[in-house]
Amino acid sequence: MSSHSAYLNAWVFTAIAGTRPEQGGRLSLPETLDGADYFNRAMISKSELEHGVRDLVSAGLISVAGQSFALTETGHDVSKSVWRKYEQRRSGNHPIAIAEERLKSIPCAEELGGWSLTQQEFDSAVATYRTNFRETLRKIDPELATWIEQGRPSRADRQLEDLLARVRARHPSLRIDEVMPPFRSAHMPIQPGLRFAIALSVQGDELQLYVGDRFWVEYFPSSKPVVVEDLEARVLGLISGECRIVESYIGHHGVSARLECRDESGRWRRRARWSSLRSLLPLRRHERVLQNVGP
Repeated sequence: MSSHSAYLNAWVFTAIAGTRPEQGGRLSLPETLDGADYFNRAMISKSELEHGVRDLVSAGLISVAGQSFALTETGHDVSKSVWRKYEQRRSGNHPIAIAEERLKSIPCAEELGGWSLTQQEFDSAVATYRTNFRETLRKIDPELATWIEQGRPSRADRQLEDLLARVRARHPSLRIDEVMPPFRSAHMPIQPGLRFAIALSVQGDELQLYVGDRFWVEYFPSSKPVVVEDLEARVLGLISGECRIVESYIGHHGVSARLECRDESGRWRRRARWSSLRSLLPLRRHERVLQNVGP
């Protein structure tokens, strides 16, 4: 059984609304799992999905037919308002965070019963989602697909696994999910105590850090302990609020993002930066800040 939270309802709502937004479009169970993974970079559990669906059905935001889902008219109205605010790109919010604010008054419908899955049905949907994921991956990155199927961990994989073990030791309540076995990447989805998603992955001898919607940076070579230590410090800083991401936009287009951390005097210092070619344009821009308050 999962605990009731606006965050959970927002996660399920965004998975459905963001994956098949058109009027009348229905989403299959594997597609819903795909949407949940895409928007929150994490695999939703059976109990979380059941709880979220029951709450959203009770609130009149979605309809369920067997193992497919669709937005109601009310759900479409909420979805439009969420995406309209998200597209403004000024509040520093992820779609799930915006939806969470809109859905915070939804009562818990867990005790009322309702839609549910058997474990076999859920496992079958997960298997279908993973099969579809691998088929897509074979088309866009055959080498990576082969590596996943063979399941041979590299030294960088083990370093990432050790790093995450240390993060878990510091923050035992923090949810950290693997996309799929074998171990290659991990995601810390938006959750109580974490205002934005953080993802870590391995590419060859590189360790990669992704934060929010825009920022990513490579730490290379991962064979050097100082590189891994630097990455670990940035991850812990992002969780504690001692580091932050400052995104820069021209209109609705994200053109750059920088990772800043406090120095000993408390001043913000840039530690890493991502940018696109649009960042070279001499146009007015605005910024939004992603900073956590700590778990």
